[in-house]
Amino acid sequence: QTFSIGFSDEGFDESKYARVIAERFETNHHEFEAKAADLEELEKAILAMGEPFADQSIIPTALVAMHTAKHVTVALSGDGGDELFGGYKRYRQLNLVHELENGGMLGLWKGLRRFSLGVERTVNPRRRHIGFPNGPVDEILSLPEPQRYLRLIGFFSPSQMEAIWPGGPGPAEIYSDLDRLRQGPEDYLEQLFQLDLLSYLPDDILYKVDIASMLHSLECRCPFLDHQLVECAVKVPAQWKVDKRSGKKILRDTFADLIPAEFFNRPKKGFSMPIGRWIREKWAPIFADAIETGLPPDFEKAYARRLLQDHLAGRRDSSNLLWALYVLAIWNRKFDPVWEA
Repeated sequence: QTFSIGFSDEGFDESKYARVIAERFETNHHEFEAKAADLEELEKAILAMGEPFADQSIIPTALVAMHTAKHVTVALSGDGGDELFGGYKRYRQLNLVHELENGGMLGLWKGLRRFSLGVERTVNPRRRHIGFPNGPVDEILSLPEPQRYLRLIGFFSPSQMEAIWPGGPGPAEIYSDLDRLRQGPEDYLEQLFQLDLLSYLPDDILYKVDIASMLHSLECRCPFLDHQLVECAVKVPAQWKVDKRSGKKILRDTFADLIPAEFFNRPKKGFSMPIGRWIREKWAPIFADAIETGLPPDFEKAYARRLLQDHLAGRRDSSNLLWALYVLAIWNRKFDPVWEA
């Protein structure tokens, strides 16, 4: 049997691809649709995490686990494949910046980007509000090495953190831990893979899947993390796994005769929800109330209000930031902890 969750928003929905795979391998396929009305289940999953956990994929993970548990007691997931075989886009982004920096090309890159964006703003009036720089690679170019990785896996930039929590703890301790976990491999890509295997995978992905599945008495197993496969994968050079255009190169080549080519050529979406649209259409009052009544006393509510107002007005997508603040507000209201900067 196979199980998949979908969304009415095509930008997030991958159920049609799951359906093709189910037909290809002739499985008994079950499909569910997540809706904004599932807010009660959302808060249940958030509180089950045992800490403020802002990875929004906990919600579709918990929802698919809830429906899957109605049919089976044990399920398999693909977790670990991205970390072992280079599936994340950030590997290519960070490696590009690293190569530019080592080649002394950072200044030239920044100049070219500013020029190209200036031309775009001139010829396309709708893009005149775009500032410099505006892309993920552009942003991490301005950060020192320890901060780049954290910026791509996190929600708030250093300046945003200072704006929302003035005088809060700085990121120095986090950066030192990240640097420690990277020690060993000489190759930069290998360092990124090791960092994910030792931190992001166990502390986010596996933790999330375990809590979400056991919340519904479902045991979830990860074949990619069989110790023999892991031991083999970490010996494969990182450059064999990631090229300039895509990741998971080994998996793509290995299963090319089993999986339709369209699956390999489509953009990676991740396992996330259309939270941005749901906030605008359904949840604006709930998020506004969370900001006013749930944030810790030292947090800057005026800044949080501006994030929500800008999001509702369509000036920028602040869904990830708002979701993180919402999760924190739920926890703060529920447990009323003592906050110390």
